[in-house]
Amino acid sequence: MLNPTQWKLRSNRMYGVRGARPSLTLCTGLKFPLLRIEASFKQSDLIPRAGTIQQVVNGVKSEKQIIPFENRYYVFPTDLVPYSLFWSPIASLPSGYLQVWEYVGELSQSILNQFIAYSNGDSMSLYSPPASAVSPPSTIATSVSIPSANSGVVLIAANPNRKGLMIHNSSNAKLYVSLNPDYDAVAFAFPIEPFATFTMEERYTGKIMGQWATVDGRALVTEFT
Repeated sequence: MLNPTQWKLRSNRMYGVRGARPSLTLCTGLKFPLLRIEASFKQSDLIPRAGTIQQVVNGVKSEKQIIPFENRYYVFPTDLVPYSLFWSPIASLPSGYLQVWEYVGELSQSILNQFIAYSNGDSMSLYSPPASAVSPPSTIATSVSIPSANSGVVLIAANPNRKGLMIHNSSNAKLYVSLNPDYDAVAFAFPIEPFATFTMEERYTGKIMGQWATVDGRALVTEFT
């Protein structure tokens, strides 16, 4: 059984509407076999995939694997660690981001075999905790307004009782969100476009930092407990 708190964000890449999309190393220093790749790009009938990835060990690339326009799980051999991922986006890739999450918890071979089957197109039941472990619905929603800044500010403090979160970027500037407790202005987790709303899917309870491209407007943060 997967522990939903054991996913670690390893890479976040943005792609614009215009300009070349060169192939590049997506992330390095990977040590665990199970990855989840999330693409924000919108799928269309004419574009079935976002690009391809390859595992790279000691400079040697493996067979290409397709990244579709949906969240997807991948299993890579880890006999020779660490390894890297080489990313080749399609030329017509629309605007959005690509994130790589690495599962750093313990994994049995039987669980890995299920994800291997899923990667090959078979259906599978992903992680769902037993009913006794499911948290009851939230009953309290607390909202705060955070003025924009061009340096790191705390959007919300860590809260072990957090069950959900929404961040609305009420600004004409992009809001860059960081989940790094030590805060790194470069290695942000994801951007929120002007006047867009981010809704947290993972039950992340740590501190969340933010920084705007320019000082404009504010963020409206709602926490569910």
